[in-house]
Amino acid sequence: MNDDVCGAGGIISNQGTVFMDPNADGVNSITELTDDPTVSIAGDPDADNLVNDDDPTQITIDCTSDLAITKDDSSLSYTPGGTGIYQIVVTNNGPARTAGAIIDDDLPNGVSMTAAWSCTPSSVNSVCNTAPSTVDPISINIDIDSGDTITIDVPVQFSSDHTVY
Repeated sequence: MNDDVCGAGGIISNQGTVFMDPNADGVNSITELTDDPTVSIAGDPDADNLVNDDDPTQITIDCTSDLAITKDDSSLSYTPGGTGIYQIVVTNNGPARTAGAIIDDDLPNGVSMTAAWSCTPSSVNSVCNTAPSTVDPISINIDIDSGDTITIDVPVQFSSDHTVY
């Protein structure tokens, strides 16, 4: 049920039961969300002057994700004036979808983009919300499903002036 709740924006309305403990460690465990119409509580949360009615219950759950980010250029050496591709890979290890994550990256001194970066999600459920550009620093807004990856390729050129590194 955890995926259903987190996929629905982390909101459970009215009556229901959910067990939210992906790590089975007792943290973030919610076991009952029922508003009992037989219980009279002082005050009335929906201002209908009935203290013994079945008022709607809404609980917002903070769904979390475990994002891992790697950056590699697959090269052991650089030639001044040469080109390469930096590859940034974002992986969502779950348990929830992440929306609106910002991936920022500054290119090192002496390195410039030769073309706009590209962004490739591993499934149609994940998206890159920022249009590709050649602006440095890179700042990309992404939505990424649990279990998905997003690969960002940044084509670069290394300065021919070795003193700028």
